[in-house]
Parts: sequence; C-alpha cells; structure tokens
Amino acid sequence: MVKQSDAITHVDGTAIAMHVVREFLRRLPAGDISGPIAGGAARVVHEVLRELGTAPGVDGAGAPAGTAGGGTVPPAAGPIRNSARTGDAPDETDYPGHPVDYLRAGTLLFEVALPILAARWAGGDQKLLVRASITLHRAVTEWAALASTAHDSLLTARLRTSRQEERRRIACELHDRVGHGMALALQNLDLHRRYLATDADRAAARLTRAITTIGETTRTIQQLSSELRRSVSDRGIEHALRTYLDHHVPPPVRVDLTVSDRVDTLPPEVAEELYLILCEAIRNAVRHAHPATLRIQLGINGNRVDASVADDGSGFDQKAAIATSYGGLLSMRDRAELLRGRLRLSSMTGHGTTVAVTVPVPGARP
Repeated sequence: MVKQSDAITHVDGTAIAMHVVREFLRRLPAGDISGPIAGGAARVVHEVLRELGTAPGVDGAGAPAGTAGGGTVPPAAGPIRNSARTGDAPDETDYPGHPVDYLRAGTLLFEVALPILAARWAGGDQKLLVRASITLHRAVTEWAALASTAHDSLLTARLRTSRQEERRRIACELHDRVGHGMALALQNLDLHRRYLATDADRAAARLTRAITTIGETTRTIQQLSSELRRSVSDRGIEHALRTYLDHHVPPPVRVDLTVSDRVDTLPPEVAEELYLILCEAIRNAVRHAHPATLRIQLGINGNRVDASVADDGSGFDQKAAIATSYGGLLSMRDRAELLRGRLRLSSMTGHGTTVAVTVPVPGARP
C-alpha cells in the first residue's frame, strides 16, 4: 500500500484532471457532448482536486516535513458554484441543457473519475478512497442540482415572457379587430340614419354592412374569450380540443382529430400543458400556413405520451425558423421541457409542417 504522504506528494493534479476529462468525453455519447457539459465536468474535477488538496498534511504548511506539498490544481474555468455557500443564484446560461442530460453526465463522470482517483491519488489507501468518493459524489450532485435549478428558472422566465406576449397579442386583437369593427359598424349605422330619408337603398346597404360587421366582431370576441378561459377542465382534453377547433379553425379547413382513451388517465397538470402546446401549434398552422387539412393526434404509447399537429400548408424554412425562434415556438418547447419531454419541428417550404411532442407518462423512468 502506498503511504499517504507518498500518494499525495507525487500526485499531479493537472495530469489527473486531463485524464478524467479526456476519458469522460470519450465515453460520453456523441449527441450529448456540449461546451457547458464538458466545461462543467472540468469544473467538477477542479473542485474535487482543490478540496482534496487542502486537507491537513496535503497543502503548503500542512504538508509533512520534507515533502513538496499537494499536487497542482488543473487550470479550469473555476470551481463549480455552490449557491448554498455563496448565496448566488445559478446562472441558467451556464446550464442550457435538460436536467436529465446533466444527471446522466454526472453519473458517467463519477464512474470515470473514481477509478482514476483511486489509482492515481489514493494509491490503495481506503481512507483516502472513501474521502475522494464522498467529495466527488458531493461535487457531482451539486453540479446536477445547479443545472436543474437554473433550467427551471430559465423555463419559468420564458413562460412568463410567453404569457406577457400572449396578453399583448390579445390586447392588440381587441384594439385592432374589435375596436376597428365596432367603429366601422357605428359609422355605417350613422350613414344609414343620414340616408334613410333620402335614399332607402343606400340606407339599407349601410345597415346590412353594419350588421355584418357586428356579427364578425362578435365572433372575434367569442374567440378571444375562449382563448382567455381555455382549459381542459373536468370534461377532458379531447372535449377541450374539439371546442378549441370549433372556435378557431375556419370551416374550409378539414380537421382530423384522434385521441386515445388512455389519455383521460393523465394528471390534470400534464393534460393542461399538452393542451396548450397543441392549441399553439393549431393556431400557428391556421394563421401562417393556410392549410386545407389539419391532423391532430394524441395518445399514450407504453411509457410515453405522443402528440402531434400536422398540416398540409405552405411550410417554411425550418433552419431559419429555429435560428430565430421566439414566441409561440419557444413557448411550446418550454412547456414540453417542463413535462420532461421534447418537442420536434419538421417543415419544408410548400410541403406542410408537423409539430410533435413526446413526454414521459408521469411516474415512468426517463
């Protein structure tokens, strides 16, 4: 067994850190490699070595006589932040991925780092090995916790912005469509009154226009009112979707809605978020794609919920839309992530659009 002083004296922190991070990135699935995850892993290793290196008998004055002290700490982006210690809120820009990604990465990092620390630092000393294991576990757990907190804060902020944009949109609809419609109706009624005594035909035409405008404005108010109070309620998501489709999809558009019976078993909060995602996708399709057909599907397959809205409308440049995504698209994505799910967008100019969301059934393993 290597003596404690020998194991610590000859440690090369930089080499250990490089070995751990290199092996971690090698074993990390290619699709999961990202700057924040790689940088976060390096910071975890940095924090672990820093804390292990400041123990009594390791660093500087505390090192045994005649030894060189602790090993060098690898240069990194700085130690991982502990919001409980510093009082600082985690910065969500450092953790843009899904918390599940960080949990998986943290598990892999622990599996990679512990054997390396055991072989190159603890040198077979059980006490050092236990200490290294505990320190590594705590650092990895804090990393995943900070990522989760930051992710939730980011989604909350985005959803708050989305709701503000929705309120502004409804305010504009009230001003532009309802306000303009009522003003136009009043103008036609005033002209009707002026022409009534001198030109009966023109007076009748103005009255007809006023009635038509009032009818259109009333339907707009009904639509806006439906959007403001839209909810799954006790009658289920299928009834809510059919009601939304009746109020917001014009008659020329053919609608095909398929909902499986098992969807009724979903918790209300999950059904509500799925409903809002589908409503946003339907509204975008009707407003921007001008489709002839809409196909909406919602069902439970095994341990996941699959939902989609497909149209045969004008489509769009998907790369450009993703690069400049805002508003409705971000709102749908954020709601899907709140349910631990994913949203996928598929579109091509002139070939329609499909918005698909997959979320795990509550209680199922991710």
